[in-house]
Amino acid sequence: SFSAAASPSPPSLGFLVAVLSRRPWPPMSPRPGRAPAPAAAAVASAAVLALPLLLSGLGGAAADRPCLCVFDIDRTLTGKQGDLKRCPWNKIEAGVDDTAYGGGVLTLSDLAQHVEGTFCSQCYLGIISAGDASGDESEERKVLHRSLGGEPSRLLTDEWQQHGCTPVHTPLVTFCPDGQKQTAVPGIISWYRKYALVEIADEDVHFYDDRAINIDSFKSTKYNAHQISCRTRDIGDAIGLCGADVSEIVRERGIVTCEEKRRNHQAWRERYV
Repeated sequence: SFSAAASPSPPSLGFLVAVLSRRPWPPMSPRPGRAPAPAAAAVASAAVLALPLLLSGLGGAAADRPCLCVFDIDRTLTGKQGDLKRCPWNKIEAGVDDTAYGGGVLTLSDLAQHVEGTFCSQCYLGIISAGDASGDESEERKVLHRSLGGEPSRLLTDEWQQHGCTPVHTPLVTFCPDGQKQTAVPGIISWYRKYALVEIADEDVHFYDDRAINIDSFKSTKYNAHQISCRTRDIGDAIGLCGADVSEIVRERGIVTCEEKRRNHQAWRERYV
């Protein structure tokens, strides 16, 4: 786990070597304080230099203009625990606890199951959550990491940040309060600049969250923010129910809430139907 004084967590040597050799699911990075051997560090440095080109194999857009997709966790990557009656497309992870919103069995949203079916499979990835994904070393964190990462992993570390929005030591940020999530994005961009040697423009950042407050708070930035789980809502429309649908993960500019989507849809119906 991280402390406020912890140094940034670098991408794992195992990941970098696996990218070069295209081996599936490499071992993850050592815990802080265990430095790689000098020879291994040289290999890691060369691998990082090659990483932007290697990731370009995931899609031409990533090669031409690097992008970053950042996701909330609760009711974005996850749905309401165990609720397959209203969310039959979600997937229960048997035996894995999810402590959010009263707790229950971890249930993955459509997005969490099919990230590779979205344009985000061509992008660098991050997480910004107000919660803690069931705590340090939890099974939920491992499942989410596997779901997002792909093979070879699109996530360059398995270390999770524990202490809030800033300073950022890893692109997997927890305990970042609602309404403040936009403050963590510059640190994630800087992390990828340092460890993947890529420059991600603000306008190529796409953030997805089920709460309107977390979308509205991006209006003062150049980032793009999209509210998701618009078809299925819970707790009086305050949060998502089933989590994000793949169809909601769009590469569009702007700040868009569910209410704005509804208004736009109604205006379209009034004009054309």
